[in-house]
Amino acid sequence: MSAKLHRTNTNFQIAYFIAGRCHTADAAYIELVNLREDRQAALNMAKSYEIRRKAAKMKIDIRLASPDPIEQIEGQADLIEFEFAQEQHLKLKSAAEDELKFINECIDKINPFREYKDLSDHEAAEACQRKEWMLELKNRAENSLLTQGSIPTNEFDTMRQHPDFQNTLLPHIEQTQLALTNPGGHKLFLESPTEFNFPKLIGLEENTK
Repeated sequence: MSAKLHRTNTNFQIAYFIAGRCHTADAAYIELVNLREDRQAALNMAKSYEIRRKAAKMKIDIRLASPDPIEQIEGQADLIEFEFAQEQHLKLKSAAEDELKFINECIDKINPFREYKDLSDHEAAEACQRKEWMLELKNRAENSLLTQGSIPTNEFDTMRQHPDFQNTLLPHIEQTQLALTNPGGHKLFLESPTEFNFPKLIGLEENTK
């Protein structure tokens, strides 16, 4: 179960299941950029919301000052709702700012390790695809062989479409199958499948190899 308080993603989720799931630094960077844009957009919308809140408060003040007692009572109810919504808004805004801060820290730490950092973000996203997919398909092959002893047809079909199938993926599949025939062979695949350890890179696992 994912337990989150006012955030879209916790630091743990970002480190282990989003950026940390990527197999290359460039792919992790692109995931982080997507997260950054989402949180920045949320904060930009918060600015618009805050302006509208000023108008809403002015309307409430007018109702509270009305000589009509019904208007005053409804104004009091509006004020309670306004204050509650404001409290929730501040919590969500603070959480978004914290999340954006962590994302930016991750981007700063991972950027030196990127292969395509001299390209634009769009160019880097495209340039990293071949290697990222190759490593992802190796990981899928390992998971399938470890858990069910074979690779599903649809997954194998995807692997065959990759340009590195013959020279990289197929030999890796064969090596994995051979390793699993030995007693304890599965232990060879217990380490993180990524080429780099993202949590360690950002300082969450100082003692991890």
